[in-house]
Amino acid sequence: MRPEVYIVLVNFNGHADTQECITSILKSRFVRYQIIVVDNSTSPASLDALISWGRQSALDFSVLHERDLPQSAQPSERVVFIRALENRGFAAANNVALRWVARFGDYRYAWLLNNDCTIEPDTLSALIQSAAADAGVGIWGSKLLMYYRPDVLQGVGGLYNPWFGLVREIGAGEPDRGQWDSISFHLDYVIGASMFVTRGFMDEVGLMEEDYFLYYEELDWNLRGKEKDWRIGYCSAARVYHKMGASINGPEKKGNSELADFYSVRNRILVTRRFFPYALSTLYPSFLKFILNRIRLKQFGRIGMLFRIMLHPRKHYVFKGHKA
Repeated sequence: MRPEVYIVLVNFNGHADTQECITSILKSRFVRYQIIVVDNSTSPASLDALISWGRQSALDFSVLHERDLPQSAQPSERVVFIRALENRGFAAANNVALRWVARFGDYRYAWLLNNDCTIEPDTLSALIQSAAADAGVGIWGSKLLMYYRPDVLQGVGGLYNPWFGLVREIGAGEPDRGQWDSISFHLDYVIGASMFVTRGFMDEVGLMEEDYFLYYEELDWNLRGKEKDWRIGYCSAARVYHKMGASINGPEKKGNSELADFYSVRNRILVTRRFFPYALSTLYPSFLKFILNRIRLKQFGRIGMLFRIMLHPRKHYVFKGHKA
């Protein structure tokens, strides 16, 4: 039985979350899927822990290395662990799996799911039913709920303000009373924690843009799809519980970390240059708020970082082992 859906998880030093995510997926009522876990960890320990867990729990799995993928045959195991050559960011890790499965040509959908999420048994079925009912939608989003407060929404989709390069999640923090279930509403992008993507979309639009490394890559993908007349959708019956931040792990999950600041600023500039160049006139002045906040926090070095990014947004930097 060939997979109809490839479910892609990225593991970055978060094996406990990945185990819980896989366990929830294995309870799905729809069974024609294969889980691909791309390990981006800074040491082998996290993937080794997943392999050990897989053996102890009698998981049907195999282990591959990214360098061997061009010659590897399609595995039949339910779960495939892939050790990445290096951490090249969220989009690049997902693309490792997507490029590989594209060789086999036997799938209809790919589901990019954050490893710090859990799902319900009928979540995957709901996404497939929605996708089958509307072929004009290229990416489907899920109802994202707070893992630790499952009656509260993380969001049902995202809005983007091009003038200031800011994103906002629709319904964020609201108690889930079904208020977004049966109404039509505009969304600019599907939240990246759960993106259910059709093969047709990927064939026409291409894979995720790897230049972002972290943040805004899902917005870029959605915008590129819209340029080719693909619509984006929201499936309210697909409930996904998200821990929010655990998939990033380490110091970068703090909102004021140097890594987060770098990518937040840099990628807002890149998106604006690529899709909304007319808005650069308002984007750059909006960074005054960033400067004032860094003065208040006595993070003066980041003010210099801001100006370096503004002058050379595509230049590469290194932060705590991460190349930007």
